[in-house]
Amino acid sequence: MKTLKYLYLIVDAATVFASLLLAGWLKFGVGIFQIAVEELTIENTTVFSLITLVFLFIFRFLCLYRLPVIQGRLNHGGRIIAGILIGHLIIIILFFIVKYRFLTERIFVLISLAVMTLMLLLLRLLILPTLIKFVRGRGFLCRATLLIGSGHRAESLIRAVNSFSNGYFKIKAILLDKPDRRLDGVDEDIPIHRNISRLKEFIERYKLKEIIIAIEDEDPAELIRLIRDCQATGLPVNVYSDTFDVIHRKMVLDQPDNLPLTRFTRAGSWNSSLLKAVIDKIMAAALLVLLAPLFLILAVLIKLSSTGPVFYTGIRVGHNGRRFKIFKFRSMFIDQPDNVHKEYTRKFINGRIGAGSIYKLKNDPRVTALGRFLRKYSLDELPQLINVLRGDMSLVGPRPSTEYEFEEYEDWHKLRFLTRPGLTGTWQAMARSAVPFRDMIALDLYYAFSAYFWMDIELLLLTVRAIFVGRGAV
Repeated sequence: MKTLKYLYLIVDAATVFASLLLAGWLKFGVGIFQIAVEELTIENTTVFSLITLVFLFIFRFLCLYRLPVIQGRLNHGGRIIAGILIGHLIIIILFFIVKYRFLTERIFVLISLAVMTLMLLLLRLLILPTLIKFVRGRGFLCRATLLIGSGHRAESLIRAVNSFSNGYFKIKAILLDKPDRRLDGVDEDIPIHRNISRLKEFIERYKLKEIIIAIEDEDPAELIRLIRDCQATGLPVNVYSDTFDVIHRKMVLDQPDNLPLTRFTRAGSWNSSLLKAVIDKIMAAALLVLLAPLFLILAVLIKLSSTGPVFYTGIRVGHNGRRFKIFKFRSMFIDQPDNVHKEYTRKFINGRIGAGSIYKLKNDPRVTALGRFLRKYSLDELPQLINVLRGDMSLVGPRPSTEYEFEEYEDWHKLRFLTRPGLTGTWQAMARSAVPFRDMIALDLYYAFSAYFWMDIELLLLTVRAIFVGRGAV
């Protein structure tokens, strides 16, 4: 799968750079569109390289390196054209800002736009799919796979995998999740094992590259433990599960052969990395400086609209259950009881209330008129940048919980705090308040187990979009 993505990435980079280079050569190098003849310089090619990186970033955000798009299931051509147009819009903006020689020529932009569109559509929609189909037809992209599971769920998945003569997964061995379980309709050539404690031994014996989990009558706590054990082997883990079904509905996932699998490719090492912590602090500091005028305006409005302090501080539960003081703009009248929210929280966690938000009770009488506006656009949460700067929180991660909410959690719910809580996360960016509690936990766990740099970037941008339209917040 990585090979396929890198192939498209390299082709895109070469195509974008070549389009810019060709446009520059036609405009300046041979003097086709004007009398003056100028040569391309190292400086110009360096600028083209930087612009190429911008295009790749845009393509990445438009999911052009995700399997559903590459395989043509999510408007591949439309996304290509959108990425090209956005990239050239940036070039036009640079035309007005930088006044750089190449970027000030409209004909250069038009040539680049035409050449890039033609080449990328041709390569991505015709040449590369034909090449990949040829390679797959010879079984070169198949991955040796271990299936862990039993019962009807595993049997149906085996049938789906076997329906592809040269699919991505090639099941080499089966490991029953419990010794007393059974599995019918399996090819006699595929060995079946019952001792799950020998997982690493089986991986080495069969030279496995992928793991699929499909357990019958799944218990979320048991499933998550199994996912963590499999991630410890260093192999990608693909889960066929009702618990993580919300991931398919809310996110664009890599699903080889369009199978209904949630793919966990990393063990969350990004969440504990020094680089993430450094980026968090630098961005939080920069945003606090840039947003200082807005902070001042909101502080004045809060003081004028109701009596009480500008900021609200309360105790929240974060990384590994650690308590810390959180900062928010006050959005409620002072001295208001929290028994209504406590009862709502209890019902929401226990499944007695469907899709909603555990943090912001809809039509809460304690909230001021200004507070409703602040909450709709999540402006009340901006002071949490101070928490990010202090190291209590991250820019991206699961939302912190109140202490009384944390007391209602089951053990597997608490695993969402294997990473630091964040200003935003998967369910805020992808779903806002439109999912029940169990799905919120699943979205947070997916982030905690599989986070990486680009996921953070995507979630931040999606959150900005969601906040801008006020979608889902209450």
